Amino acid sequence: MSLYYFWRNALFSPIEIEYTTTSPEKTIPKRIIGMKITINDHGDSGYRPLPTPTTRFQSDIPSPSQISPDPAQSLLIAESQSRRIQKDLIILCSFPDNTTLTWRPTWFPPLPPNNTTGLWTLHNPPQVVTDALPRVTGQVYSLMTRRMRKNGDRAAAYIQNESDWQRYCEVNGVPTSFLNEQMIAFMRLGLEKDGNDAPKAPPAWPRYPEPQLYRYILPGSSIKNLPRKFRCVDPEYPPDGERIVVYPDGALEVCWAKDVEKGVPMLPIGKHWSYVPWTAQQEESSQPRVLRLHL
Repeated sequence: MSLYYFWRNALFSPIEIEYTTTSPEKTIPKRIIGMKITINDHGDSGYRPLPTPTTRFQSDIPSPSQISPDPAQSLLIAESQSRRIQKDLIILCSFPDNTTLTWRPTWFPPLPPNNTTGLWTLHNPPQVVTDALPRVTGQVYSLMTRRMRKNGDRAAAYIQNESDWQRYCEVNGVPTSFLNEQMIAFMRLGLEKDGNDAPKAPPAWPRYPEPQLYRYILPGSSIKNLPRKFRCVDPEYPPDGERIVVYPDGALEVCWAKDVEKGVPMLPIGKHWSYVPWTAQQEESSQPRVLRLHL
């Protein structure tokens, strides 16, 4: 990374600064006043590196006693793998029934060999109903969730019986247990609730783009949807400027145009977006930059 690129990002992107000192006064130098600073006094140990993104992602999972009075939710979040599965379910349930997707959770079986497109269609089993989540003010479309069917619900539109469901799972490479009663309960535990224990409106920002089977350039007009750290990229995409690239594992990266524009397509705006990062890699790459100072 060039020195220009480093300082441009340091000056114009939101960053967190860890200021490590062995001085008992913990004096903050004037030249860094005004930035967000965390002072860590490690005594005689001196400089201590920040954890890697993977370590920080794992350590962000609180202990069961810090999470919730609900012991079920506490146990689920305490396990990072289970938490990722819960996020996968929240993402899938946020789309309407009959949505065509490219991204698949890692715990799904492979697509059948005769599927040459890499696409699959999201459907509910017959005992599950799609509900709209509340919307924040100004939001023009609703995000969805799922619940178990109750008396009085409208009849299923697509998958109407167990035979249909078995065939659907076979064609789309979907686990037959997908969206069963346990998964629905697990998913709904991860939704934010209001004081009446009803789901709250998801945040309107940020949004995360769906990974594809190949890396692609995100349109400049979509940068406003991303976390704030990516606002350093000019959305006009000047010829010698930077581009935001989405990798197949979901990771987001700022690259120079000359390094990616040959052979890397720019996808249209109409791809799917989620209010939850699609993958752990996407979540890690969206974390704020951290500038470490040792004075």
